[in-house]
Amino acid sequence: TMKTKIMLTVLLLIVCACSANSQERIKFKKGEYFTNIEGGVPRGEVYSYVVGASKGQFMTITIMSPEDNAVFYILRTDNWQYMAGATEDNPTTRWEGTLPANGDYEIVVGSNRGGAEYTLQVVIE
Repeated sequence: TMKTKIMLTVLLLIVCACSANSQERIKFKKGEYFTNIEGGVPRGEVYSYVVGASKGQFMTITIMSPEDNAVFYILRTDNWQYMAGATEDNPTTRWEGTLPANGDYEIVVGSNRGGAEYTLQVVIE
């Protein structure tokens, strides 16, 4: 029936809005090469940030949380491989390295216990 179709459409829209919300593009202010992002992640969930960078740039990512429970891992979006030292199996609180390729890098923030409030600092030089 028409009514069922409308309900389904509304539900789909709600689902899409939620999943789209969990990813945020990091933009730097003009002339700046670092940014601090305040956030929070509920227990068992992740929040992802995407940042564009160039091959050969040096990136440093640090996450700070009052309860020391926020961690992150990094994915290259060109081949969906993890960056060494920041994988889903072995997330970290600090990562630095020279970037292997142009394009987007996805920083996925989660918590290793409970919910976490955090400050994520991303520096690209």
